[in-house]
Amino acid sequence: DFEIPKLVINIPPRHMKSLSVSVFWPTWEWTHSPEMRYLFASYADTLSTRDSLKCRNIIQSAWYKERWGEVFYLVGDQNQKTRFENNKRGYRIATSVGGSATGEGGDRLVADDPHKVDEAESDTIRQGVIDWWDGTMTTRGNDPKTVAQVIVMQRLHEQDLTGHLLEQ
Repeated sequence: DFEIPKLVINIPPRHMKSLSVSVFWPTWEWTHSPEMRYLFASYADTLSTRDSLKCRNIIQSAWYKERWGEVFYLVGDQNQKTRFENNKRGYRIATSVGGSATGEGGDRLVADDPHKVDEAESDTIRQGVIDWWDGTMTTRGNDPKTVAQVIVMQRLHEQDLTGHLLEQ
């Protein structure tokens, strides 16, 4: 069971926040719960795809397979850069803030750097991220009783997504 259903992690740039949450977390959790389904989003598709590839590369590595290869394996018909699945029905999907999440859901909903640094001063763009989180991403949980919602980002403005959530 996930003991922290809602988590905000604020860390400065270049301190492994994306590696820790978007890459290492699913690879670790799948070693004992391969049925977990993840939905990751960042302000840019390129960042979400980058971390998805890093995660998949670890899972497909000889080192990982040596240790946990008997727990699950990735299925070939859903082994793409932005979506891969395992034989225990777990998956990892990468999208972007405002990107298509229609019809998708997860047990773990993660926003990793939802704000672009050079757009953080724009009230309109900041509010768009908040509206996306409140109206789209948080509605994608597979089970409201067990879903985990995680935001990992650097603070960019008092009214960024972290500020909005702290006010609540």
